[in-house]
Amino acid sequence: MLVKNHPLYSRFLSMRDRCRNPNHPFWEDYGGRGITVCDRWMLRGQGFWNFVEDMGPCPEGLTLDRKDNDKGYSPDNCRWATPKIQYRNQRHPKINSPMRNISKQCRLWRLQMLVRPNEQFSARYETLQEALDVRDILEYERDFLRYQQLI
Repeated sequence: MLVKNHPLYSRFLSMRDRCRNPNHPFWEDYGGRGITVCDRWMLRGQGFWNFVEDMGPCPEGLTLDRKDNDKGYSPDNCRWATPKIQYRNQRHPKINSPMRNISKQCRLWRLQMLVRPNEQFSARYETLQEALDVRDILEYERDFLRYQQLI
């Protein structure tokens, strides 16, 4: 079987590119923060087959997951996992982080926040900067309204 026809090949390429290609859309979340692929899986001509040997076939409905999100891709840190397990294993922004109330969904940025008691705001944006700008405006307006109530 040709390597490019193997059912795991596209997953292998995605994993490798997220960690090594600064032009990849998710590079910031992987290679940009130091996530690497182990040397065994990066061996020229043999890395893909080592990956297949270490991981085995992917059961239907599962995807590649790192057990420890702060460590790289390697046989001891990777598994096939359900979307539910993957969601629980994601990094979630801290309350005071620059990414508060913002998450990435596919290729869009989602802003979701409480603007007034019992009033939730939710919208999706093409760029992170758009989401950040709207969040800053909403936070300013919310804080201004609170200040007005104190006077």
